[in-house]
Amino acid sequence: MGLFDLFKKPKKIEDEFFGTLTLIKPGDPSKAFLSGAGYFAPAEKEIEHLIEASEQGPSQSQRDFYLDLQRNYDQYLLKIIPRLEEEFRKYEENFSIKNFREEFSLDSLTVPRITRETPDWEISFTTIHDGHVFTIQMTGDAPGDITLDG
Repeated sequence: MGLFDLFKKPKKIEDEFFGTLTLIKPGDPSKAFLSGAGYFAPAEKEIEHLIEASEQGPSQSQRDFYLDLQRNYDQYLLKIIPRLEEEFRKYEENFSIKNFREEFSLDSLTVPRITRETPDWEISFTTIHDGHVFTIQMTGDAPGDITLDG
C-alpha cells in the first residue's frame, strides 16, 4: 500500500438485498469484508452487518443465511440466552434475564462465507446492565465463547 492509498475513498458496493456496503480490504485479501447496516425485522431496528466477502459482493448463500437467521431468530435466542446468563454470572452471581428484549439490544452480526454446513459467525448485543456489549461466537446455531466489552 502506497502513501496515496491512505487517501482513497473506500469502495462502495450496491447490493440489492443488503443495500450500500463499504468494502474493507486488509492486507490479506482472504480477510476482506463488507460493512453496512440494515433493518433486522425480529429486533425491530437497524443493525450493523459485517459480511465476509470480496468486492464481488455477498453470495446468495449469505443472503439465505441472513434470511434464515431472521426467520429463526427466536430459536437462536433460546440457545443464546442461557449462555449469556452463564457468562454474566461470572460477574454477578445471581444474575438472570427477566425479559431479554427489554434488557438486551441486538447491535451487529457477521454474515460468514458459507463454506460448510455449520458456519462460524458472531452476534453482538448491548445490555442495559452497565452498558456491556456481549459478542457471541456462534457455530451454526450453537453459541460458544463470549467476549465482554464495556
